[in-house]
Amino acid sequence: MNMVKSAKLDDLDLVLVRHVDDEPSKPIEQLRTILSAWTGTRRSIVEHKVPGKEASVLQDLGRHSLRFGFLGEFMGPEAKTVTETLWQKFHKGKVVPFSSDMVALVDVTKVVIERLNFEELAGDATRFRYQLILREYKEPTKAEKPAPSQSQKAKQETEDEADDAAASVNYITGKVVDQNGGPVEDAKVMVKGDDGEFETQTDENGVYRQDNLEPGTYKVTVDAPGYEDQEEEVEIKSSGETEEGEETEEAGEGSEESEGPEGTRAQGETEAGGEQDSAFEEE
Repeated sequence: MNMVKSAKLDDLDLVLVRHVDDEPSKPIEQLRTILSAWTGTRRSIVEHKVPGKEASVLQDLGRHSLRFGFLGEFMGPEAKTVTETLWQKFHKGKVVPFSSDMVALVDVTKVVIERLNFEELAGDATRFRYQLILREYKEPTKAEKPAPSQSQKAKQETEDEADDAAASVNYITGKVVDQNGGPVEDAKVMVKGDDGEFETQTDENGVYRQDNLEPGTYKVTVDAPGYEDQEEEVEIKSSGETEEGEETEEAGEGSEESEGPEGTRAQGETEAGGEQDSAFEEE
């Protein structure tokens, strides 16, 4: 009695019952059946002798891939075509998907066809018997990458620091101060250029810095009292040289102590790149 109710090799069903017009009450038109099946495998056991003792320790390295086989038949008008399809899969020698309801094979998902034999029964071109031997395919285990040595780690850290330093060569920096010359902390500074718009803030010393800028022309604005509508233009040249932005002097709304009839005057002198600094200052 055939206990294998389902077995599929790639897109080919090895177990199939098809009636004429797909009507169960009509005669069987195509039959694919597995008459018998067998499986076999073994575990890899290594014996380690204990020095000075008769005892030994057994180490289990896991099981080998499964090797199994089917004895089956194809019957019906399409039996020859199905047989040729199975032969082509064997001839290609490639890994193919596999599935079956056999308990021993439920975890097998990929196989290689190891052997295939055919027999045409009694000269009947509509009935073929085959013997198929398959071997489970296991994905190669990826070797674990060894941990870097201290010298390799130090070298990598040095290279990373060098990359970071090189990336920050082009930058714009400056200082924002109030009308008394004191630093303005947490002032929002916008740097706009062809490659985007960047936002940064001043630190407790009133200093801001925007790194990793491409060569080009940038416009710098500060969101702080006395700097309304003030804008500095800075050019970072591809050679690493910088060009000082034009000095601007416009009126802004300041405190009562501000100079000028219209309030505080904001003056900005901005330079970029290298180790040059720039400053927005209120007089």
